[in-house]
Amino acid sequence: MQECTRGLTLKRFENAHAPQTSATGTEEQWQELKAEKTKSAVLRKPALLVVEIVSPGSKKTDYQAKLQEYAEQKAGEYWIVDLKAGVVSVLVLQADTYERLEYRDSEVIISPTFPEFRLSAYRILSA
Repeated sequence: MQECTRGLTLKRFENAHAPQTSATGTEEQWQELKAEKTKSAVLRKPALLVVEIVSPGSKKTDYQAKLQEYAEQKAGEYWIVDLKAGVVSVLVLQADTYERLEYRDSEVIISPTFPEFRLSAYRILSA
């Protein structure tokens, strides 16, 4: 599924080794990825934003392995949506590591990459 909103292209992946949702930035970048004809093509180019939804079987992978993988790939932001814990972790890449901010309940998520984005943790966690 692809959705374009204000110049932002979102791509949802079904493959567990690729992000569940990733923002590539522009329609041109999305077309480049599509041309590579592989589900994991987005992992070859830095994503602006990667979002993972934690499930019982993916907690360790989402919080540890993918964190390192996305840092190595220079993904600008990595969001971990943990429904069970009731928290949205927003990790922002600084040099080669992520700085983490956590949002709960009615707290408005702040994204350095998308400063116009205004959504509470509750809205994401209850979607």
